[in-house]
Amino acid sequence: MRKDFPQKWTEKVLKIDGLEDKWSTVKNKLKEVESIYVPSRTYDSNLARDRHRLIKLDEGTKMAIKKKNRSWSRYMETKNSDKLQEYKKWRNKVQCLTRKLQKKRGKRHSRSS
Repeated sequence: MRKDFPQKWTEKVLKIDGLEDKWSTVKNKLKEVESIYVPSRTYDSNLARDRHRLIKLDEGTKMAIKKKNRSWSRYMETKNSDKLQEYKKWRNKVQCLTRKLQKKRGKRHSRSS
């Protein structure tokens, strides 16, 4: 990168009148060097949204997640300790189900390798 900058670029910038012109000169040179040395990366919102979902969920797990979310909402509305216990029950159930799916998926991939 240093090779692409002129050796005496500060002198070159000092010769330019106006702060905006100086800044645009430095910025343009940086952008030019960046385009050469920094690889570009595309962003796909669909992939980013589904990246956390590494496994396909079955209907039982989806239902448990919905119940967990709903029980959390109920607890936040009422602040009732019974609702908190219900939420904890569903939280633990969802964690157990998703771990089982991850293990099953890992076994399936290890067999195919």
